[in-house]
Amino acid sequence: MSEHNLAPLPLDGLIPHIYLEPSLSSVRDLTPQITNLAPTFIDAGPRGDIWTGYYGNTKVALKTMRITMESSSRRELKYLVRTITGWARLSHPNLLEFYGVGAFGPYGLALVSPWMENGDVLHYLNSNPQAKRSTLVLDVAQGLSYLHSFHPPIVHGNLQGASPSNRKRNVLVRTSGEACLADFGLSCLTLEVDTSESSVNRGNPRWMAPEQLSPEEYGIARIASVTPASDIYSFGMCLYEIYTDQVPFYQLRNLWYVPIKVMENERPSRPGQEVTERGLSDDIWALMQDCWKGAWKERPTATDVCQRLTRLVVSEASTL
Repeated sequence: MSEHNLAPLPLDGLIPHIYLEPSLSSVRDLTPQITNLAPTFIDAGPRGDIWTGYYGNTKVALKTMRITMESSSRRELKYLVRTITGWARLSHPNLLEFYGVGAFGPYGLALVSPWMENGDVLHYLNSNPQAKRSTLVLDVAQGLSYLHSFHPPIVHGNLQGASPSNRKRNVLVRTSGEACLADFGLSCLTLEVDTSESSVNRGNPRWMAPEQLSPEEYGIARIASVTPASDIYSFGMCLYEIYTDQVPFYQLRNLWYVPIKVMENERPSRPGQEVTERGLSDDIWALMQDCWKGAWKERPTATDVCQRLTRLVVSEASTL
């Protein structure tokens, strides 16, 4: 089989000892129903690739996971089950829907979700520069608030608008212009996740909170650094990204210097008039700074962020 082609595989033969667990009984196996598979992947990452196909008349994204019986530990497989079942139980307008799973070669398991034609939020803004950025960031905050409302909270763990360097794009935009979060289950589903390498800190330091970059300085374990508060820090960097069209610390081309600057309590500087005209008000800048605070207990909650952004959106609408 060519590495540039997908072909259906028997799902129960791929990961039988986890797929037959009761927790997966409600997850749909869509393997026979996925048609018109793309001849090659459209995006690649360290843990899998993105392909497209059709589920009925709906174009879908297939995120293949490089997890097989032969190459993965039982811990990794159990973590994947937790990810799949967790995503399947979530439902919110600002979260990417989960349709089910499929088994396709050469890497095996694929997670099936709707294809977002607008792509990530920065791609969307590049094509639609007049879009209201305050509404988009409120969408993101509402998605985070929903995740954090669970007990224990569901943590995204790797929130980024778009990053050319590692091709992470997990703030997507629907055809309606509404933003939604993706990949939240693939980073860290809850605060009580496995401590395997597959479940911790695979993010980009431009978006990572200081406690994630250097947990020992905070007296915590690496996995304990991935929290709702670290999500809020990353959200603040997404705010910067969405309003400026620049990745955080864009002046530092070498990623190795970013953690040094963050741990020295440096943060992105406020842009000039051009960005102000896009809607970067004093209130938005103050919110960014609150999200970036080095002391994680001083950062606002996702609920607080939603309330502040809602007031801002209402205020903007009243001035039109």
